[in-house]
Amino acid sequence: MEFKDLETGEVFCSQRETTQPNWRDAAYWAAGLTPVYLEGALDRILHPPVPRVVESPPPPTFDGPAPRTRGIVSNRNPVIDPFSVYAKHPDLLPQQLAAFHGWHLRQIIRDYDLVDTTDGNLDSLSEAELRSLIVQRVRDLHA
Repeated sequence: MEFKDLETGEVFCSQRETTQPNWRDAAYWAAGLTPVYLEGALDRILHPPVPRVVESPPPPTFDGPAPRTRGIVSNRNPVIDPFSVYAKHPDLLPQQLAAFHGWHLRQIIRDYDLVDTTDGNLDSLSEAELRSLIVQRVRDLHA
């Protein structure tokens, strides 16, 4: 759109207001223009938006994530937090582990990364050996 200042003769041009596929559609669009729309177009020419200055974020403090400490690695909800139970009272952990079957004990070991999970021996351990392994690893890591 172009607007001409009648006093100075200066011509003001707007940015593209529309794109139409043919002359007929452009004429239809132009026929629907209202004084309010024209005032808005002139206002956009006379008061163009000020571009926002986007500040780049500060560089990260660290090169990467913190080293992994004990914690849950699976997406499952563990049935027990052996470290929490041990912290309450060390003798309580073996008692609570006695309530779990082998599958749960193996999952606790995996969830808390108590042994190298690529070790195939984990599946061959008895429930008593699994309970003992958990208690020993928690004791070692808690110290």
